[in-house]
Amino acid sequence: MRNQPPTPGWRPATSTERLHAKLVDFGIGGVILLGSLIVAVPLLAMGGAAVALFLLAWIGFVVWALVREGRTGQTWGRKRVGLYLVSGRTGRPIGAWKLFLRSLLTPVEVPVFFLKIKGGRLFDWHLDLQVIKLAPGAPLPQGPLPRARSLRDSVSVDPMNLLPPSLS
Repeated sequence: MRNQPPTPGWRPATSTERLHAKLVDFGIGGVILLGSLIVAVPLLAMGGAAVALFLLAWIGFVVWALVREGRTGQTWGRKRVGLYLVSGRTGRPIGAWKLFLRSLLTPVEVPVFFLKIKGGRLFDWHLDLQVIKLAPGAPLPQGPLPRARSLRDSVSVDPMNLLPPSLS
């Protein structure tokens, strides 16, 4: 049942769609960071209580964003592109705790950037997470979603992409 074709209304997200969503998220994050810095500089002159309140508000925002993304499967960028981060086992958004674990594991992927995972990231494969594109108005898929049978079916190492083109 795990290797059945996608049901109508959804398909795995392409690399271009994922990149588009990530660029939107980075743009929004940059605006939020710039606005925060504009607010934070005058607060530094006010003293410790104002800075503590500002940091508490930032922590609250980060927790809210994690919970929202965990419940809906969407960041602002994914929502704009129509993508969802879902569990391959259930077809539903993954929840805040699994999203937190995914966020913690992201820096570990940097040393293995040369591993090309078909349709996603190494830890998304391991945690059975998928980024999917839904047709407008389509419901989230039910039950287990198809995926590669083994990691060997999903991973290819491309040594030619390890070096910049100018050095190869």
